[in-house]
Amino acid sequence: MRLVLFAALLLATAAPAAAQEPDWEHPATYEAIWAKPDHGWAELVARSKVDAASERQVRSFIINKLEEEWEVSFASEGYKPIRDLIAALYQAGEKLGPEKPAAHALLFRSAQTFDRVIHDALPDYLYTFLRP
Repeated sequence: MRLVLFAALLLATAAPAAAQEPDWEHPATYEAIWAKPDHGWAELVARSKVDAASERQVRSFIINKLEEEWEVSFASEGYKPIRDLIAALYQAGEKLGPEKPAAHALLFRSAQTFDRVIHDALPDYLYTFLRP
């Protein structure tokens, strides 16, 4: 009995296993990354560069986040919520060194696609400065 308890105690206090690769097929993965500082922008940019399908998934996620902010943005307040999100992602991209162009291009393409979806209602000045 003591040996079993001792083994259980050893297993419970063992060093954590190496970090696993995120399950990119699961929407909760994106939400968990988004909850990180800088919205996990470095991870999302890296994921978008894996292949075309990965880029579409990341862009779709970003577009959904833009839509959430758009729904609470109004011209009378200068579109502050969506403007703040774009600014935060831009600033996060500025910190990525050699990945900065990829980060800004990803944000530009996501905002541009979102703008098309909402029939060109997003003011161009909010994102066209990111044009690659």
